[in-house]
Amino acid sequence: MDRTFTTIAAPRFGRVSALGRLNAAALAGVALALGYLGAAFLGIDPVGIIAIVLCLVCAGLTLTGWRWAPLAGLLPGVALPALFGSFLLADPGAATFLPGLLLVACGALVGLSGVTAAIQNYRRPASDRPLPRWIIPAALLLAGLAIGAGLVALVPRPAAGAGVSPEVLRTLPGLVGRDFSFSQAELRVKAGETVALRLENGDPATHWFEVDELGVHAEMPVGQAGVALFRPTKAGSYTFYCAPHFDKASGQGMHGTLIVEP
Repeated sequence: MDRTFTTIAAPRFGRVSALGRLNAAALAGVALALGYLGAAFLGIDPVGIIAIVLCLVCAGLTLTGWRWAPLAGLLPGVALPALFGSFLLADPGAATFLPGLLLVACGALVGLSGVTAAIQNYRRPASDRPLPRWIIPAALLLAGLAIGAGLVALVPRPAAGAGVSPEVLRTLPGLVGRDFSFSQAELRVKAGETVALRLENGDPATHWFEVDELGVHAEMPVGQAGVALFRPTKAGSYTFYCAPHFDKASGQGMHGTLIVEP
């Protein structure tokens, strides 16, 4: 008598594991951090909205129990924090540092839980997907690092213009950084004369006033007035720029031209 055997494929959808719920929560954290950074500091644009929606969609897919959904969430949940992390965490004193820290921490948790959840979903049936023992210590370590970095960011730093009275600062010619560009695209000074510039920053991230050829590297901290003091000796045209927000290779970003007249 012939017997026919039927192979039943493992279901692609099933009960959501504890790792899956953790992954969905981390994706929601990435979306929340992106939304706050956009609304409070960087502005909301179509690209930002798409990124937020993509994170939430991936979180929803994970909660359906689809076994490959945690891998789908890696693209927005890990790539976006990695892309913006170096910019947001460059200055611990910037207002974007703490929300940027939340973004990066959630992104790391998305990667950690996403890969592990996908492997678990593939290897184990829906009824046998416990939370791995190591995931809680790993999450606590990640949280401890984030809290430690946050405490470092809260330590007050000396003002860039310390030692210069407010009255004297107000008399100096000013250069403002706002909307990630300088208020003046061109500055003119005289060779052999001492130049003192009042540096003001209207952005949530720290800027710098840099002129490599003249050895000028002056900080423009958030909410404080800084001073750039230098004495050019040779006439010529030089580029002044903000190191974190200018790409020397492409010439794009926050920069201007310093013209030293004879």
